[in-house]
Amino acid sequence: MNELKAIVFVFILHMIASCSNRYEQPINIAMSDVSFHTGFPTHIKCYGSYFDKKYGEELVFFADPKSSRCLKTFNLKGELKDSISLTGVISDKLIIDAINIYSRDTIVVNSYYPNSIYMLDHSGHVWKTIFLDDMVQWKDSTIDQAEYWSSTQPNSIFAANGTIYLSNQVFVKMDPHETDKVKTYKRIFDLMHRKPYFLKVDNIFSESTAANTELNDYYSLFTDEYESDSFVIPFFHTTDSLIFLFAPFSDKILYYPHGKPEQMATFTITSDYSDIGFAPIKVSAETVDSLGEIMSRTAQANGGITRFFYHPQTQVYSVITSLDKPENKTIEENYYDRRFSLHILNKEFKKIAEQDYSYKGYDFGGDIPTEDAILIKKRNDSNNPMRHEKIEYSHVRFNR
Repeated sequence: MNELKAIVFVFILHMIASCSNRYEQPINIAMSDVSFHTGFPTHIKCYGSYFDKKYGEELVFFADPKSSRCLKTFNLKGELKDSISLTGVISDKLIIDAINIYSRDTIVVNSYYPNSIYMLDHSGHVWKTIFLDDMVQWKDSTIDQAEYWSSTQPNSIFAANGTIYLSNQVFVKMDPHETDKVKTYKRIFDLMHRKPYFLKVDNIFSESTAANTELNDYYSLFTDEYESDSFVIPFFHTTDSLIFLFAPFSDKILYYPHGKPEQMATFTITSDYSDIGFAPIKVSAETVDSLGEIMSRTAQANGGITRFFYHPQTQVYSVITSLDKPENKTIEENYYDRRFSLHILNKEFKKIAEQDYSYKGYDFGGDIPTEDAILIKKRNDSNNPMRHEKIEYSHVRFNR
């Protein structure tokens, strides 16, 4: 406990000393612990936060769309507020990508099989369904199938005025006469990386809902290595005015105003503890049979940008970066005890502070942004079989 207090004290001093003079009063932090008794394991991309008008406070939520098919909301004291059944929308044929909450009666379930968006109220009743395959026509003979995925970041699906951003995951048609595996993979990656990155669904709350693809050649904004394997899963974060994009292999964060990709700008993230980014893995005779393994090993051995959030009450951004693997750690050890750090940026994207959370009892992943803070998940080192019944967090609040 004394070690934790010392860490917090040093971090607060660092934050205060490093603050920009543009702030009317300095940014510092306060840390407190909070537990959420969910009673089920939380599914990936099925958690986040939102403001609930009924309770007049910000709530966090966790959902299990597989076994219990339940969603629970809690306040930031860990008190249960609502338990909502998902049985009205979840079926065995539905493959859930993510669950997000826009408001109390707008719980949004995104599935990539079938490609659909479902909107529920707090009773679990489905009041609107958007069938994306009926709205999107890919006039591209090279595409065999497309799926639409939400961001890996909580609270990142919605933009202002009823707009949803989803990432296009396209599958390129295979040529049955193509026998050269290297040539085949290069062709596939070259085509995939040139396709539009986003599916932008506008006016989701009205009868005039429309969907359009956006941001061609997204991959070229990070690298010109088209014929390479890399992360194509959707890393992005939206605010009311801007959309931010990043990739774990790059040290750059891109951003532009909604609907105006031609106004793209960029800034870089550097860490005091690690290099950030790595070269995409090129397809060759030496790599083609083990691309997934090489990517996993490289990603775990190098540092990268993994989370990016905006906190409107304090007008600061938080960034989570994974850090490179120490020489005395195996890949397996690094996977379960991943080093990572938390960066705080001001609204001009200048770093205020960075804190290393490596080996301090926290999980790499599961972070939840709030209006003025971030919840960082604690590691559960217990072998208790009921370990999923309670999730513990540190509530890192940014104060002004």
